[in-house]
Amino acid sequence: ASTRMCEMHDPTNLFDNDPSTAWECEPNELRPWYQADFGVSRELGGLSIGWERGYWPESVEVKLSDDGVQWIPAAEVAGPLDPDHAFIRLPDAQARYIRLEMPRRPKASAVGIQTLTIEPPSFGDSTNAMLASVAAKYPRGGFPRSFLGEQLYWTVAGVPGDRHEVLVSEDGQVELVRSTFMIEPFILLETSDGIEPRSWEGSATTREQVDQVLPLPVVTRRADPITMRITTLTEGAPTDSAVILCYELTNTSERPVRGALHLALRPLQVLPPWHELNITGGAGDIHTLSVESHNVLVNDQYKVTFHSKPDRIGLTSFAAAPCAPLAAVVAGVTELTDPTGLATGVVAFDFTLQAGRSQRWWVTMPLHGKNSPRRYDAAAASPDEFFRRTSRVIAETWVKILARTKFQVPPEAQPLVNTWYSTTANILINMDGQAIQPGSRTYERSWMRDGSLTSSALLEAGYPEVVKAYLAWYSGFQYDFGKVPCVVDRRGPDPVDENDSTGQFIFAVMNYYRYTNDEKFLRAQFPRINKAVEYIQHMRALRMTKEFEAGSELTRQEPGKPAVPNHAFYGLVPQSISHEGYSAKPMHSYWDCFFTLRGLKDAVDVATALGETQAAERWTRVRDDFAKDLSASIELTRKTHGIAYIPGCVELGDFDSTSTTVAIWPAQAEAILSSEALGATFD
Repeated sequence: ASTRMCEMHDPTNLFDNDPSTAWECEPNELRPWYQADFGVSRELGGLSIGWERGYWPESVEVKLSDDGVQWIPAAEVAGPLDPDHAFIRLPDAQARYIRLEMPRRPKASAVGIQTLTIEPPSFGDSTNAMLASVAAKYPRGGFPRSFLGEQLYWTVAGVPGDRHEVLVSEDGQVELVRSTFMIEPFILLETSDGIEPRSWEGSATTREQVDQVLPLPVVTRRADPITMRITTLTEGAPTDSAVILCYELTNTSERPVRGALHLALRPLQVLPPWHELNITGGAGDIHTLSVESHNVLVNDQYKVTFHSKPDRIGLTSFAAAPCAPLAAVVAGVTELTDPTGLATGVVAFDFTLQAGRSQRWWVTMPLHGKNSPRRYDAAAASPDEFFRRTSRVIAETWVKILARTKFQVPPEAQPLVNTWYSTTANILINMDGQAIQPGSRTYERSWMRDGSLTSSALLEAGYPEVVKAYLAWYSGFQYDFGKVPCVVDRRGPDPVDENDSTGQFIFAVMNYYRYTNDEKFLRAQFPRINKAVEYIQHMRALRMTKEFEAGSELTRQEPGKPAVPNHAFYGLVPQSISHEGYSAKPMHSYWDCFFTLRGLKDAVDVATALGETQAAERWTRVRDDFAKDLSASIELTRKTHGIAYIPGCVELGDFDSTSTTVAIWPAQAEAILSSEALGATFD
């Protein structure tokens, strides 16, 4: 049903999959409506509406009903609207009837709908689900490839120890603020056939780093006749850092090229939508945008400065332009609020490039506070000269940071050396203050397992002071009863039992001493190591009661696995989820045990180095008893499961050679493992 019921504009036209038909209201009707009856109550996740050309409305209100009499407002989308499409989420919606009320625009004679798609419930589940559906309806390149379900790789950029980092995708998008927004470049090229949009799609893209090893990512997109080179630089102190972006266009043809560079501030992340640990990737959050001269202020908090005068700056809501970067930029709006958090700003620069010539545009944003660093004031006279000089200083700074290790290798081995330097830089960038962290977004937490092993890499690379600061910071979170927490973040220590971390802490402290002979630091940590060993003994005691002793007839059994004698658990540390393969159900993992053995070995070494004879003798007995029990457990588990290899855990007898490598290093447990088991695991 609708406000117009003629054959040419029949309401059923919306569902006939015929692009030549449409529904259209009566001419000059002020408040037309359209209503559909599904026959039965059904779930729906939202609507995708295709407007008849030239006949989109002023706004849309969606109402739902189960009887066609009582209507419940479900969504309202204020104008201005996109002239082609409307995408409306209806989370957790269910109804028999749906009604669209669509006020006519003053300058339009009618409202017309070409297509109406009732989206499945998944469309309404999240903004990410909606954007994935929207991205599929636009030309490839209009959205990052992650919204098309395609893998997207990225790297990190930042300064050592800063809590803010940016992500740079393989396609040249730069996520400036976590969970908030990215900047993405597009080229609109003038051709004899009109305006031709250029994006990551259709470009031959390469990635590199400045001087091959410096953590200053460069993405180059080639699509004749234009090559775009995107360079990401970061500089400053950890509390006063900023990101500098350079967009360089080169005309690779033999004739002049005209067009526009669109730099889009988009409510999207480089972090893909399927990343959901601690934070969710995909959709970002831009509620407000405002223009201040050459600056665009995002959410009244992040000021992006364009150091060349833009020709146009357009601000638009999601409703007005779901894929704004591919549309013409309409200037004039200086402030915008989008309640959906999906606002977009597009900054346009017109260019005419002669054959073989290049042009650069520089963009900056402080990573702390709104105001651009005062040191950038000098860029006003000649931005290109200033930032090219700054770029050289940034590169020189990184060379000094990474110069602690030097290699002499044949040319064919140089890529390995480059990887060494790049990895070292990424470790330093991912750190927040003293906290060693394995990542910048999903894994922006400090695990002891990652920290202990990363500390080994930093010690090899020549950064003992970084390791010392990390261990001094982390040790402060040890519980009074001796347990070392598995992970620490801004909320503090995580109380979850992961029984590898206590041994890893002891290992990391002793490893630092091996490289530095810093006896003062080792002495300061000795009371903590003493408590850590006591906690290990406490954990072991839980598996040394009568029910686990030899001769016990008790067993434990997992579905589809043989019953395991309780004695196979004797003297081990209890089950935990530190091995991520057992996150669904904690297991008695040998991963935990090998790190515990490493910790006990190093506890003996700590006591010996400090001349603590009694502790050394006592801990030697603890170490040797644990090694004996661990060896016996592995052999009994192999026998019970009928396997030749070293299992991942007691209960499952599973093959996991990757995690079992910790038995070789750092645990160095070969002496308690049979040659047959080692061969079956690693050969």
